Amino acid sequence: MIDVKRRVAAPAGLAQRALRARDVLEALHVDFLGKCYLCESHVSPGGFEVDHRVQRSHDASREYDWTNLFPICEGCNKRRRKKPPVGGLLDPASGEELIAHKLEQRIVDRHPHPPRPYFRSLDPANVAARNTADELDHIHNDPNDPGAMKAKDLRDAVVYHQHRVFKICLQYLRSTGDEQARRELGEHLRELLSRRAPYTALTRAELAAMGPEIVALFD
Repeated sequence: MIDVKRRVAAPAGLAQRALRARDVLEALHVDFLGKCYLCESHVSPGGFEVDHRVQRSHDASREYDWTNLFPICEGCNKRRRKKPPVGGLLDPASGEELIAHKLEQRIVDRHPHPPRPYFRSLDPANVAARNTADELDHIHNDPNDPGAMKAKDLRDAVVYHQHRVFKICLQYLRSTGDEQARRELGEHLRELLSRRAPYTALTRAELAAMGPEIVALFD
């Protein structure tokens, strides 16, 4: 999960109480960088569901509240717990840049177990951050959830992407001689590490340790 900037003005479709109006879906897709707000998988402009961060069963008055609507992939929407936790959840579109400062998000490799995403509140006293870390862990890792097979697909996709980008980072760091080729490789890495790429938080957390040359490619 990463912070994004939500436009201030609500799409006109919401005035018509239409959650899937074209302008609503387009605005969510653009503002959230074409990704599911929870797992950061790419979604197509019309290929996602509209999630209420504060569920309608908890506060019906926010059903058409623009600040309560988020693009979510089908898998996360099925696995996300429907009962709101006491203490609330972090809002990645609050405009306060909370996520990177509140959550540790990385991939852990604990042999003989396969690599898996890991989430932790950086402040044990921050209840909303703890709840959000638990939510993300459940979506990615819970083996007892009915969607566990889909969760495994998500874990595999995250780890595959991170390993792929890691190899290209090594190639970039070891490249010498041909400056044009190195620049082109760097631009390719910028795309793979950008906020618009999938799994940004998990991928950057691992690859930042490769040094300032790699961190300099982050947008």
